[in-house]
Amino acid sequence: MTASTRRRSEGHIESAILAVGAWQKLITDNPYDPDADEQRLNQQQRLASAALSSGASTVDVILEQADGQISEAALEAMPTLDQPIMAHEVVNPNWHTDSKLHSTLIAAGCGRAETMEFGWWHLLTLRLLRDSMLPDPPAFLLHRGAPARLPFDRPSLTADHAQISPQQRKGLDDSIRNLIRHSGGIWHRRGRWLFDAPLAASWWRVEIAQAANQADPVQVSARDAYAALSHCWRVWADAAARNSTRLAAPNCASAYVLAAANHKERTGTLPTGATAQHLVTNLMRRTQHLSVTHISPLELARLAS
Repeated sequence: MTASTRRRSEGHIESAILAVGAWQKLITDNPYDPDADEQRLNQQQRLASAALSSGASTVDVILEQADGQISEAALEAMPTLDQPIMAHEVVNPNWHTDSKLHSTLIAAGCGRAETMEFGWWHLLTLRLLRDSMLPDPPAFLLHRGAPARLPFDRPSLTADHAQISPQQRKGLDDSIRNLIRHSGGIWHRRGRWLFDAPLAASWWRVEIAQAANQADPVQVSARDAYAALSHCWRVWADAAARNSTRLAAPNCASAYVLAAANHKERTGTLPTGATAQHLVTNLMRRTQHLSVTHISPLELARLAS
């Protein structure tokens, strides 16, 4: 790819990312409005129906609703995969699938600059849906446990605006918000894309695990770091969204993994929930006035425990 071609591709993607935010505002209210107009209801009904139909239909409806602002050139500029991600891998991600996604994106020239933008993940999701690289139909976007636990019933998809019940309307709106979250994240809740969007979470778990390994390759393997982070991903990602400069340090990631390994040695399980929160909080609080890049992961791990 020449420099001029790369710049054009980047321009298409930047414009499309802005269009993603505009589309989200068009199809949902912040906060939820139970009295939204008939056009909003029809848009949500069409998108939910498409997600229950096929990946191609889902892409077509989103592009139509974005009024052509998400260009074909932008989707063509996004990377793709050489093997599809299966439904069970979306619900129960694993090291093999996540590391494959990570290495493929790295090989395509993608790095932290791109993957820190929630709209970028929306575009990647659209590209992968078009290329049949995600479960088809993509009902998981409406609910990670779909279709068994969808927050609406099928008659809601064709109900008239004047006849749909408040419960049906709210369930349909919830499912569309799920679709937005799982595709890349919601524009006004930017920090949550780290754990709401499965593709973004997959990439970042491996990215941070590899950074932890590089900080202490003798004691921390990338795979062990991935396992530790996977058990506490929501806790870690939430803290990282609020304190990104500190937890972004490879030494801190490596320190958490060592602290988690110590916990497993004592209890038989990796820390989750409140236990993981305690370790992360200690790591943040006890290092707030320290230069963590100059402290070994093992010493930092003692501060976390």
